[in-house]
Amino acid sequence: MKRRLVISFLSVTAVVLILLAVPMGYLLQRVASDESKAQLDQQASYLLDQAVDPATSILRVNASGLDRLLPPNSSAVLKLADGPTVEVRELPAGDLISATASDVNGSSATVYASANPVRDRVRQPLIILAGLGIAGLLTTWLLAQAEARRLGQPLRELAATAARLGSGDFSAIAPRSGVPELDSLATTLDASAARIDALVRATTGEASGIVN
Repeated sequence: MKRRLVISFLSVTAVVLILLAVPMGYLLQRVASDESKAQLDQQASYLLDQAVDPATSILRVNASGLDRLLPPNSSAVLKLADGPTVEVRELPAGDLISATASDVNGSSATVYASANPVRDRVRQPLIILAGLGIAGLLTTWLLAQAEARRLGQPLRELAATAARLGSGDFSAIAPRSGVPELDSLATTLDASAARIDALVRATTGEASGIVN
């Protein structure tokens, strides 16, 4: 019983933690992605506004000027209306996130950045969540062990009392443990023992009378 009780406690706790952790992890990922996307949107708009003349759709700055308009670890592609495509820096390695800004003339600027910083921002909260989950499971295990001990001994004592009653010792009194359900069972067991004892005594008395 002890093992089953501990497993039941741990299973319930694990399900609750999963139901909390999965949406939380998804929410953290979405928030980090949305914030990074918003920053790229601002950078793309700033690059397009500073680099392209809206009246003529031609570049206002040279290659070194374009490089200074971008933050570190990012790259961009400028597409001029009815004009050339200008690449600013090489694309970062690995998975990318991007954002594009356009003007009324059809020119656009797309800024690219690595997705690794987004993962790094999410990783630390997820590690903390995992640690809290492990701590929760450990706490549940300790509580389940204590509860199993609290319930196991009274149940063993009730079983021993029932065994004594089964062997004919109707003087056995079921112990009380302070657990309402078990105490109710003990009271029922005592009442049954008293009724059986009275029935046995009555039957024995009748049998003695017949013999006499």
